[in-house]
Amino acid sequence: MANASSFTKYRSWSTVSEDPNDVGRIYTPETPAQKKLKRTFSTWAFSLVILSLSVMFLVGLMVGYFLKESHEDESSFGKRRDKIDSHMLHSVHENIMYFISNDNVRKISRDLKLLKDVRQTEYVKKELQTYGLDRVEVQEYDVVVTYPDPARPNQLVVINSSGRVLKNVTLGKSKVTNKVEEIIKDGRGDVTRLSPNEVEVFNFQGELVYGDYGRNMDLVKKNRSMSLQGKVLMIRQGEVSIKEKIRNGITFGVRGILIQNTEEEKMADITDCLDTSQQYPFPVQMLSRNISEQLLMYYSTLNRNVSVRLMSNYMQITQSVKNVVASITGDLERDRFILIGASRSKLQVGTSYLLELARSFKDMQRGNGWTPWRSVKFYSWDHDGISDLGFSQYLKMQTMSTQSSAVAYIDLDLAQISNGSHWLHLAGSSMFSELVSSVVKEVPDPNNDNLVLENTWDGLLHNMKTETKIQQFGVPVFHASVSQTHNLTQTSDDDHHHMYSLAAARVASLVTLRLLDEELLPFNITFFTSNVYNAIMKTVLLIKESSSKLLSTDIILEQATELKNAGKTFSEYIPQLLKSKDRLAVRRINDAIMRLQRILLMPNKYRSHYSLLQESKTEGLSSSIKNLLPLATVTNDYSQIQCLLKSIGQVLHEAIFCLQSI
Repeated sequence: MANASSFTKYRSWSTVSEDPNDVGRIYTPETPAQKKLKRTFSTWAFSLVILSLSVMFLVGLMVGYFLKESHEDESSFGKRRDKIDSHMLHSVHENIMYFISNDNVRKISRDLKLLKDVRQTEYVKKELQTYGLDRVEVQEYDVVVTYPDPARPNQLVVINSSGRVLKNVTLGKSKVTNKVEEIIKDGRGDVTRLSPNEVEVFNFQGELVYGDYGRNMDLVKKNRSMSLQGKVLMIRQGEVSIKEKIRNGITFGVRGILIQNTEEEKMADITDCLDTSQQYPFPVQMLSRNISEQLLMYYSTLNRNVSVRLMSNYMQITQSVKNVVASITGDLERDRFILIGASRSKLQVGTSYLLELARSFKDMQRGNGWTPWRSVKFYSWDHDGISDLGFSQYLKMQTMSTQSSAVAYIDLDLAQISNGSHWLHLAGSSMFSELVSSVVKEVPDPNNDNLVLENTWDGLLHNMKTETKIQQFGVPVFHASVSQTHNLTQTSDDDHHHMYSLAAARVASLVTLRLLDEELLPFNITFFTSNVYNAIMKTVLLIKESSSKLLSTDIILEQATELKNAGKTFSEYIPQLLKSKDRLAVRRINDAIMRLQRILLMPNKYRSHYSLLQESKTEGLSSSIKNLLPLATVTNDYSQIQCLLKSIGQVLHEAIFCLQSI
């Protein structure tokens, strides 16, 4: 029998017979050679099935894994991956504090004092490598620095209105530090001596104008009676910093500044008060009291028609600046870091404690498995004896990372000259107020082991004595130091001095550890915003006392109140947000706190707004208004104050938005 097999190969349908009995056109006889099995399941279909099953298996595996992880995250929220609970963490911090050894500090200090600069750098690097920190390196920069030339004193010439020389004074020889002398002597820097003829900026001549203290209000008042553009400004020391006097002079376009020295017969170049790496558009010269009085005598007797010419001699040194940095990488927020820094200055106390603190941190990590929540960086700054060149260069080269990731800066330069009655001097941003108050309860008093520092500390978080460069980027600064009071300087007991420095270093270590390890940054936002509110209230009261109807404070007062309420709401909302057990929520809170720091701490130079909290007690705000009000009242010109109030309003608006956006 014939079976349906296939169409006949090469069969032409056009020649098919019309006979219905002709079955040959459809069927062919079955033969063994023509029989072929039909494939019912292709290879590609089979591969597709296998691939689908594999994908489904992997998807199921991943879903199970993430469900497990999310369950673990929820159950482990608030717990550290190093398995150290809050009670153990307190013990870890206490142990690190007591690990700091005076014997080690004294040994390091002695070693460093015997070494020159290059060998100091190698010594610090080797010590940090010995401790086994995660990363140790030397960051090197080539910097051109201007110093007064000690071999060529400056010349000051006094000229009357007819051009006759009244007096020609050779000023005292400028002093440079031993370190600068070593750089020149050892040939470690390329020295170029500059003269007034070679560089015009070092040589000026202009009409002399007396500008009192050189404050903004002094120069505004003087500028109303005569233009200060192109004049030589003579000012007194005091009231405001020398740097602020220079900034004001730049604003009014003066050609040079002469500063009356308040100390009898002491003459020094102004560079010992300034950052030598900073280039100013005119020379600034310190004058002795004797020369200042003679100059003022000519100024008054000649009815202020006096000109002066200053010929300054400087040298430029291209020198290598070397910072030594070591770090411990954080566990959960490794991109956030706390900076601890000390200069390699002649005292070497800060560097010694910096190394000892790094050793203590690493010993605890090695022995107890402790790893900080955030990262920490230990910096030994290069120092030329006049200015923090190393610190300045770091900030220039690391601007972005500092602005975005630095939580705080801990200044370990512990020596502090002060006439205060308390030996412990704690200074910094008001952000640290509550944190410091809790830390001093744990540090033993060096004079009595039965007491803690809380019993002897004056209870004040002081303003920073000088403007710290890193505050320009909105990073809060804490500085623990030992005041050289009368009682301390009367004793020659070296051990006694080290006990005080050790106590200050322990305060700094605990503040650092709290910043490193607490899941939420330990800053009280309610307290912080209340400080801003109080500063605004002081300002409003000052303005109202002036009885001026041209200045309206209603808007700024309303904004300050709104900021205070936003801070309180923010603090109350944090516990509710933490109930979600979401680590990202914690991160958002910390980011908001850091943004608030930047908004309120960064000065005009780095943003378009006024810095509300340049000082810890926010006195900078009311003092600025206080300086401007008397002149504005006399001249009836309140434009500068109005601009300042507008700028303050912009800052408050941004701060409110920052807190409400969380």
